[in-house]
Amino acid sequence: MPRKTRIALLGYYGRYNFGDDLMIHALCRKMATEARDIRVFSGAPYLAGILPEPISVLPRKPLTFLATLLWCDEFVMAGGTIFHDSYQPDIRRGYIRHLWAYAFLLILARSLGKTVRLIGAGIGPLRTRGARTPSRLALRMARRIHVRDRASAAEVEALVPEAAGKLVQGSDLAFLAADGLAQAGRTTPAENRLGLSLLDMGQFLEPEQAIPFWTGLAEAVSGAMQADTSLHLTLFCYWTAPGRPNDFDPAQAFMAQLPETCRDRIRLAAYDRDIDAIIRETALCRGLIATRFHAAVISWLVGRPTAVVCYNRKVADFAEQVGLPGSWRLSGEHPPDAETCRQILTRLLAPAQPGSPPKPAGTPADATLDLALETG
Repeated sequence: MPRKTRIALLGYYGRYNFGDDLMIHALCRKMATEARDIRVFSGAPYLAGILPEPISVLPRKPLTFLATLLWCDEFVMAGGTIFHDSYQPDIRRGYIRHLWAYAFLLILARSLGKTVRLIGAGIGPLRTRGARTPSRLALRMARRIHVRDRASAAEVEALVPEAAGKLVQGSDLAFLAADGLAQAGRTTPAENRLGLSLLDMGQFLEPEQAIPFWTGLAEAVSGAMQADTSLHLTLFCYWTAPGRPNDFDPAQAFMAQLPETCRDRIRLAAYDRDIDAIIRETALCRGLIATRFHAAVISWLVGRPTAVVCYNRKVADFAEQVGLPGSWRLSGEHPPDAETCRQILTRLLAPAQPGSPPKPAGTPADATLDLALETG
């Protein structure tokens, strides 16, 4: 009997981030075959309870990384936007150290004779030399680079021109769960409920823009909830890592801007290691305004009207990929005004809802992933 292919998977998994955990769950369901022995690095042990058997979950520790690199045949970085420099300068400086750590791991894997792959990756923007240098080194180590959108492909081609021949363009790894998400949308009746996914914009904007960023949206939501006393609001907290900046603070700050008379119609949907619970909460919404990238992806795949806040290029790239009209997009570069937010809310909550959204243009996620995982 042939020996199984030994694969080590690295990403931002087991970090109390719904989008990343959904991706690794969908990816492992896709990759788990009799011919593969798969081990996944995780930031916390809870991930073992999410992934299908017989996937092994390993701690992110130096000696474990070394032992696993010696064990594996393929070292795969999967999903997420790792190689970018979108943060404000004070955060970016620390983040660049992480980029060097990732680059070192890929260089070590390649030097040990392992096949290195990037799959489901979002690349860029890479505007600073400090971020471009480790990113370039990391990308050069990969035999295949599977990116989720055209902008990421262009970023790779500009940074590492010789990588064009090993590029595969597909979709985000969450699209591997598309059938299940669409089924949740069909079988869960939507309530008279608006969903919001918010972020701390101080990571990406100067204080004069970040502090008042959500004021216009809060004014518009307050008006909608006062005009329709049956309208409920769900504030989604996708990232809930204990002891770290997460989505709770912006959600609670937003809630504090709404009238007290509306508070009993507001609930937090916080990710607590239950992927299906967040999917159900999404399906209960008539429409959703998404700032988190995966909030937009999940809402759209569930089949709910979706507006986005383009705080990062990846959200705008997704909007382009699925053909989301400009009138359903809010800029992430400055605080949106209340009137623009009211117009979006009117469209989201309109009585006549569209049916299931069209599939994105291009090759299906499964097919592009199969191509990225091919030997050669």
